[in-house]
Amino acid sequence: MKVSGIVEDVESRQPIAGARVKAGNLMAYTDKLGVYLLKVRRRESVSFDVVAAGYHEKSVTCTTPERRNACDFKLRRIDEPTSQR
Repeated sequence: MKVSGIVEDVESRQPIAGARVKAGNLMAYTDKLGVYLLKVRRRESVSFDVVAAGYHEKSVTCTTPERRNACDFKLRRIDEPTSQR
């Protein structure tokens, strides 16, 4: 099954090029539009680790329904304050 998506900055919503998206032992890097594509075994959910220079790492489990195999990620810059909620 192919899973694709976009990695972008949480504040500016700009794509993040060169982000590493990893699912198990599979890995892909985003292109200049922030898009990645991975081929994973078909299952109901896939766990991802997303890393980009200057951003906080993010670990997410995405549910991948039959018709839309997409998982998008929003990363926060390391120098941006996090909300205290």
